[in-house]
Amino acid sequence: ILSFALLGIGIGGALYGRPTNNRPALSTFAVTCLLEALAVAAPFALGDRLAVAALMLSRLSAFGFAGRVLGWSAIAAVTVFPAALVAGYQFPLLIALLGKGRREIGRQIGLTYAWNTVGSMAGSLAGGFGLLPLLGAPALWRFTAALLALLGAAAVALGLRAPGPRLRAIAAPAVLLVPTLALLGALGPTAAWRHSGIGAGRIHPEVLATPGSVEDFFNAQRRALVFEAEGVESSVALSSVNAYSLVVNGKSDGNVRGDASTMVMGGLLGALFHPGTPKRGLIIGLGTGSSAGWLSEVPSMERVDVVELERAVEEAAVRCEPISRWSRGKPRTTLTVTDAREVVLTTRERYDVIMAEPSNPYRAGVASLFTLEYFRAVSGLMGDGALLAQWIQAYEVDARTIRTIYATMGEVFPWVETWEVGPGDIILLAANRPLRHDLSRLRERIAQEPYRTALFDTWRADTVESVLGHQLAGAAFARAMHQAHEELNTDDRTVLEFGFGRQIGEAGNFSPQAVLALAATRGEQRPDLDGAPDWNEVALARAAYQAYQVRIDPRPSLPPGLRVAFEPWARYLQGDFRGAASAWHGLGREPKSAAELSAAAELLAIAGDEQATPVLDRLRERAPVDAGILTAYLRQAQGKPEEAARALEQALLAARTDPWATRRLMEGALDLAGAISRQAAATTPGLLRAVEQPFAVGLADEKRALTRVELAERSGDPAACLGALGALEPYPPRSAPLLAFRLACYRRAGDARAGAAQRDLEGVLGRVPMPLDDGLTPTDR
Repeated sequence: ILSFALLGIGIGGALYGRPTNNRPALSTFAVTCLLEALAVAAPFALGDRLAVAALMLSRLSAFGFAGRVLGWSAIAAVTVFPAALVAGYQFPLLIALLGKGRREIGRQIGLTYAWNTVGSMAGSLAGGFGLLPLLGAPALWRFTAALLALLGAAAVALGLRAPGPRLRAIAAPAVLLVPTLALLGALGPTAAWRHSGIGAGRIHPEVLATPGSVEDFFNAQRRALVFEAEGVESSVALSSVNAYSLVVNGKSDGNVRGDASTMVMGGLLGALFHPGTPKRGLIIGLGTGSSAGWLSEVPSMERVDVVELERAVEEAAVRCEPISRWSRGKPRTTLTVTDAREVVLTTRERYDVIMAEPSNPYRAGVASLFTLEYFRAVSGLMGDGALLAQWIQAYEVDARTIRTIYATMGEVFPWVETWEVGPGDIILLAANRPLRHDLSRLRERIAQEPYRTALFDTWRADTVESVLGHQLAGAAFARAMHQAHEELNTDDRTVLEFGFGRQIGEAGNFSPQAVLALAATRGEQRPDLDGAPDWNEVALARAAYQAYQVRIDPRPSLPPGLRVAFEPWARYLQGDFRGAASAWHGLGREPKSAAELSAAAELLAIAGDEQATPVLDRLRERAPVDAGILTAYLRQAQGKPEEAARALEQALLAARTDPWATRRLMEGALDLAGAISRQAAATTPGLLRAVEQPFAVGLADEKRALTRVELAERSGDPAACLGALGALEPYPPRSAPLLAFRLACYRRAGDARAGAAQRDLEGVLGRVPMPLDDGLTPTDR
């Protein structure tokens, strides 16, 4: 961005210096202002399509990092270079206008530079601290172009006072003003650009398949926007494509449900394994509030300090309260809005538990929270037996970059364990001295709140073995990685920023499973324990978790003697539920962990096996919504759609206040609602009522809204149809059947939106299909 701004200014200044007979005039200045307004308005009008262009150009990464930079440069050139070019031309023009470039040139240059400096300072302060939070980025973008256009018009008015032909002074500015105003009337950037994964290339290629699919993607992102705010440091939003996601500067920094295992257990892990009684906690980054909210509910915690760079993040965290347990003024917590490094380097406080989950290290400035100097400062804050839980992304990264983190932390901490907290997320648990875990103390803690609930809801863990199943490697593994790798991430050389940056949108060659396999091969997998768990049950609990939550085949991580016990999960992952149920019965085994219980309940219920009933009764005690959904599957598979509908209604109504249903099961439940309704029409009204209101924390919100439309259409109730379709406005999906139903519904109700509905349908099909199934005669249509 800076390169293209400076390049444009330099070329613009050089263009002004060309030999010419034209004398400087206010009309020329007016033209430059309007040209600059046009240059600012054009990329604004391109809006989300400019983001799609960035996504298409990301394919240049096939040519390596240079190709990726070339793509970024193309977008920067479109948005920055034209306006910078005009600005570069304006500056010497202003100097010439002050004194016609004949006398007192030094004074005139100094005066122009002075006002330019004052304007830069005033604009930065007013924009960053005032106008940007007040108006929002898109409105401020419009305001900037409009201000330039107004300045150009004022210059025209002043120029008319001077002698000379007036038509010539007005003509060129007028020609430029019209398209500028037209462009400023465009929609501009929306959530599809500002709050989606499009910047990191995390959009499925099918999005770019057709113009219609691009528009459908735009509409889906716009519908999902729950909240957005411009902070002093960042743009913040909450999106509900599938449960609330916190989006900071266009990057998702946590899905309140999908990332709960990381955010909740990342905060609790240090307290769970603390060798004493943890009393003080420090959380680096508020995020959804889950880490701080749950840690503050540990009975022994007296105070939890939270450091967050952007105050606007708290508004999003408060909306995530059903899961995050964070609220404004939450007891035993303090929120400080400032830079985390400043706090770490200056505070005199000492902490028992520190949890650090900043954003991804490839983002500007974040790699400084992974440096040698930073870890040394953190180490100085840690009291006796204190633990640091450092989050690391285990996706889109190569093994060399991860080894750099091990090496950097190993320079400071002699004891580092590796834990898998969620799919694609690991925690490096570090201490200033070697520690041994007391198994009896761990067993006592996991039976207490909030650990008991947190472990079940996020990890499906309820035994010592199922907790230990999340450890990937012991401290010996980290020491070996430290000794074998010399590259460090330091304040003077933040190599992690580029190590992670090179892998954006790429698979990488690192995974938690690779760590587990290597540590097991080296004999460095198990932690130092006082006590002896059942290691076979540890392996089986991990296998069940991997199958149920992570949806991967964990057989390679199982000892050969236990692989036969995985046969049910292998078939389960393949969708062969009857075969999985048969294999489960063949084991003659009762579920030993919550993950086994959940997976067994699912495979038996979907297979229609009545022996699912006692398993579901056990599951219902801890996960009532999941149990209700699976009961509906069971009854539907047994040919009892009315019973299935009743169970499903109860489960979906409960999901409005219970946010802990498994996301996969919730999406399947909505498909099941449609299937039951098609099979037994009498069940439609009840199922429709169950999906009319959003579920807690926006869980499966997009699918719920579409299911509501399907059920409303089947019900034939005009009010239900209007309500279901109204929830999708003004950005409905570009599905021809849905748009046809929308048009029919609005026409039948005499709704003023019928005209827009017809234009949308014509935009998809090119014409309105005849006849429409809307009960109207051709004349009425």
